[in-house]
Amino acid sequence: MNKTLIVVMTVALIVFTSASFAMAACPFHAAASQKAKEAVASDEVINDTCPVMGGKVSNDTPYRVTYKGKTIGFCCAGCVDAFKADTEKYEKKLNIEEG
Repeated sequence: MNKTLIVVMTVALIVFTSASFAMAACPFHAAASQKAKEAVASDEVINDTCPVMGGKVSNDTPYRVTYKGKTIGFCCAGCVDAFKADTEKYEKKLNIEEG
């Protein structure tokens, strides 16, 4: 390899490594990471059955809606659309209380 390319790659590696350590030590970055973790932890779906089609819903489903402060999980994207189109119809199956 060309000496200039080796120098450029070495400098880039040093800059990248330094930036990684700086972000890890940054109190603002740490606080933001903790808030993100807490948000994910409190974003658990309240149901294990899809209120639209009755399919199984896991907590890691990508199909979810926040409704009346609760996270509702669905078995597929079509069910999310159906729920949004007629929430009252499907809300009865969820037994959601305000709050």
